[in-house]
Amino acid sequence: MELILPSVSTAARSIICLRLAWAGQAIGLIHDIPSVAELFARMIGEAEQIRRRWAN
Repeated sequence: MELILPSVSTAARSIICLRLAWAGQAIGLIHDIPSVAELFARMIGEAEQIRRRWAN
């Protein structure tokens, strides 16, 4: 990390390393990368299902 960020303080480097660790852990949870259109279609579909459930 010193080679990548030589002018960054030790405390800042620790924070950056901690955040990179979290990002590394979350990457395993990503199973697909939908297009924006697909993502919106999913979100709208899920919202409609919830709305129908609440209406009953």
